Amino acid sequence: MRVYQAAVAVVLGLFAMLASATSVFDPLTTAVSFTDVITALFTVAATIVAVLVSIRGIRWIYTMVKH
Repeated sequence: MRVYQAAVAVVLGLFAMLASATSVFDPLTTAVSFTDVITALFTVAATIVAVLVSIRGIRWIYTMVKH
């Protein structure tokens, strides 16, 4: 029974220590707004789609003029 109590005490002590732990990435994650990151990713994706659609349209027009 003492071993069980000691194991529970160790686990609870580890939980308390982990709860108060800070990460080395805390300054980085607080400095970045993830809403802005998602907006930037969507902007890049929209730009890539626009370029691909433009290329496809130019190819379509070229084939129409060629015939």
